[in-house]
Amino acid sequence: MKPRITLTALFVSSLILGGCQSTPKIVAEQQADAQATEFFIQAQSAVDGLSQRLIQAKTDNIALYAPELLDDALDQQKDAQTEFDDIRYTPADADQDTVDDILVAVLKANQALDSGYLIKQTAEKVLADAMAMRERLQQLDAASYFGKQMRRAEQQYLDLLEEVADGDIEDAQEGQAELIKLLNAIEVKTVERLTLTGMKKQLASMQKNRVARSAPLSFQRAVASMERAKSVIASDPRNDKAIDAAATQVQFDLDHAQHIAQAVKNLDALDDDDFESYILAQENRLNQVVQALGSDDVRDRPFSQQTQAIVEVATKLTHSAAQQQVEIERLMLALASQKTDSPAQEAVVETANNDPVAEAQVDAETEIETDAVTVEPEPIAEPQPVASSPAAR
Repeated sequence: MKPRITLTALFVSSLILGGCQSTPKIVAEQQADAQATEFFIQAQSAVDGLSQRLIQAKTDNIALYAPELLDDALDQQKDAQTEFDDIRYTPADADQDTVDDILVAVLKANQALDSGYLIKQTAEKVLADAMAMRERLQQLDAASYFGKQMRRAEQQYLDLLEEVADGDIEDAQEGQAELIKLLNAIEVKTVERLTLTGMKKQLASMQKNRVARSAPLSFQRAVASMERAKSVIASDPRNDKAIDAAATQVQFDLDHAQHIAQAVKNLDALDDDDFESYILAQENRLNQVVQALGSDDVRDRPFSQQTQAIVEVATKLTHSAAQQQVEIERLMLALASQKTDSPAQEAVVETANNDPVAEAQVDAETEIETDAVTVEPEPIAEPQPVASSPAAR
């Protein structure tokens, strides 16, 4: 009996001792797994953060300002990504050496990006004027019209950025002065093309059709307007208001010269017997204006006096309209002044609602006030029948 008990005790003791020996091993394995997981998360966070920053660097156009530094950052990102791919699907294999390699590569990439952003900030400050003009030309799509000049300007701009990246700030500033001259010349040419191209074609067509021979004075005026518009654009290609006014004048003078030349050609085509009919037709047109203004027939006067009579009548009508406008404004002010007294009037009306006699009195006063501020407009005289000309009588 005793030997069986002894064997049992020995067996139990061996189990207990074996369990005690396996516990530290399990703990060690768990700790190793936790450490590997921590390494993996640390590496993944660093790699993902660098990827996001490179995306932002692309948006910020760092390649334009510091292409070599961006290439360095991309190379380091590639190395970090390669190291991380080795443990991507086996996080338990992550160890201190692997994480260190990844973190070092990410650190170098971020340092390169930091330097690139610093160069960008410096360039934006040093080359601010050139950048603003470059953006303006992009908005005008200048490259579509003057591609060769724009390519030349772009190369100069890249050279200036390289000088900034190399720390040659003074050289970059001197080069910017030359670049601005080129960009300004392109801007002037672009605005002139966008604004005056159609009018230049019209002027060329008029030259081809010998408008200068038919209407030399009017044509020369149109040419002068074109030159003035060019001068306005050259002095300030961003003064839209002045440019629009100058361009409008050019178009007006071109159209005026065009119809004057046509009128001269029409006169040249007339036979001698048709001159009187032509003059009478023009006189009748003036007479229609006279009738519309309500004036007397002035066809018994020379043309210069007929037009002067029209001017005098139109001036009187304009003056009368201005006086009427002043009177209307005066009456509106008087009406507004009366409305400021409305609270007292409302109290009187409220009393009148309860007193028939007072109500009648208020109605009477209101009628008087209305008559006081009501002004009947002066009747506009209808155009008088045109008197028969002496010739007709």
